[in-house]
Amino acid sequence: MKNPIFLFVFLLFSTSVLSQDIDIYQKSKNDNYNMPQIDQAMSFEEFELLSQNVKMKDMLYAMIVPGRLHFKADSKKMGRWLVGVRGFSYATIGGVYWYANNKYRNIKIDDIQDQENAPPLKEILYGAVSVAVGTYLFDLIHGENVLKRKQEKIRYKYSIRLQTQCRHLMGYDSNYPSVGLVLNFG
Repeated sequence: MKNPIFLFVFLLFSTSVLSQDIDIYQKSKNDNYNMPQIDQAMSFEEFELLSQNVKMKDMLYAMIVPGRLHFKADSKKMGRWLVGVRGFSYATIGGVYWYANNKYRNIKIDDIQDQENAPPLKEILYGAVSVAVGTYLFDLIHGENVLKRKQEKIRYKYSIRLQTQCRHLMGYDSNYPSVGLVLNFG
């Protein structure tokens, strides 16, 4: 009886691992097949930025890859800064463990503080961990805001062009006076 249950659980987890994306937010349309009307003046980089979405998969990647969302939002300078800061914090964590293992064998980091002339390894370790977590949270919050802001700027830029083009096509030109009619039912 244990083998069918184990097989069922294994198949359940293996299909979820092989799924295309991990996303808890359901959408009613498929972004991959929706062909929007694209302005001919729009560059490929702007179109690519417009089609980016922050998904749960990106949030999980941002735990491992520093600056993931900033690189996705085409903010390379901030992404490189995050790579450097989080890399330094990882190196500090590794250095603290290496130093503690070489200098004080068979002693936990909490007990090192009792030794005489011991450096404050516990505080350094907690500081480095908090910097790593802080850069992750900064990447999530600020990276998503940068991406949304850039998308809104692109939408605003091309929606103004689209509105002026539609007005000229429909015969509404600001140089000529026009008469309109408004109907209210109700």
